[in-house]
Amino acid sequence: MRELAKITAKLKDGKYDGVMIIKARWERIECNDSYEPDIVKETKRMLVCQACYHNQRLSTTMLLNPAMDNNLPAGDFPKEAMNSCWHTFTRQEVLDFVEAVGDTNPIHRTEQPVVPGLLLLETIKAGLPENLDVLELSFRNAVFSGDPLELVVEGNQLEVKGRCVFVTGWCKYV
Repeated sequence: MRELAKITAKLKDGKYDGVMIIKARWERIECNDSYEPDIVKETKRMLVCQACYHNQRLSTTMLLNPAMDNNLPAGDFPKEAMNSCWHTFTRQEVLDFVEAVGDTNPIHRTEQPVVPGLLLLETIKAGLPENLDVLELSFRNAVFSGDPLELVVEGNQLEVKGRCVFVTGWCKYV
């Protein structure tokens, strides 16, 4: 997964600075390794790209130049979210991930950084059975380091929630 994230993070050069992933799809598929991201579709506001590595493909749909408030408050969590915590990302986890993959988006380097979508994908994928064939996530709200998260999996549907629903998605197994 990290290699796919590294390939995706190569979308730089000013034009793609500050992109925000709104959908990510990981799948096991026969493909040749690509060391540069392949741009599948691009409009003024949206970019769809993919990367292939070791028979895995990562497709991402991103907003170009999203209106972002880098000082978004993390907010208060309901007590029930604290009691059923699946994972709480630390600032160091976020910094280690963005350093490892070459992600230069400044919202991932603040005092309370936004958790990268691909780090969420990687962490969710690591907790699912190994016979996973497809995992697709839609990102609804920003997750910050320190946010206690609950992962709810029912059948092939999943949801990451806390103070709100952060991620929805689905998965398919071989």
